[in-house]
Amino acid sequence: MLDRFAAERDAGALLYVQLPFPYLTDAGEAGEEWMWVDLEGWDDTSLDGKLLDAPDNPMTLRRGDRVHRPRADATAYELTASDGGVDDGRPR
Repeated sequence: MLDRFAAERDAGALLYVQLPFPYLTDAGEAGEEWMWVDLEGWDDTSLDGKLLDAPDNPMTLRRGDRVHRPRADATAYELTASDGGVDDGRPR
């Protein structure tokens, strides 16, 4: 999927990945919120992009913030190819 995105990126392909973001509740309990990220770069261990969602839970992130997350944390993706086709890699 990353190879296809890299090959089609300059022609307008988009790749969104779903990643977890930790937060603390008002009671101090740990939680995770899964949000979509517009992928802008990656290497063997990490992903970089822009947060597409507005968090529902208390955290310092906001929609549009740049984020850096472990590549292994990605659980789903959506690749919109340059021809408009969509490869939906969401878990079923």
